[in-house]
Amino acid sequence: MRPLRLTLLLIPLAFLPACAGSGGEKVQMTDAIDPTVSYTYKDAGDFPSASSRADTFCYENYGNDAELLETTTRDGFFEARFRCQ
Repeated sequence: MRPLRLTLLLIPLAFLPACAGSGGEKVQMTDAIDPTVSYTYKDAGDFPSASSRADTFCYENYGNDAELLETTTRDGFFEARFRCQ
């Protein structure tokens, strides 16, 4: 009975190297989606302000610049969506 207990205790240990990943990395990236931020504004002339605020947000939170992805209009408002890259 003792060899059976020892075997049952050692079997899980055999799988530990597979859990460690390649190159000894414990955590590996599987996917990434760039962070984004959106601003709405009423007057088309306010876009520079939205762009400036997006730059500030991206720099303060991600250390990156903001890149305009799209602008849309809805219900009389403009919306600008930026990616922090």
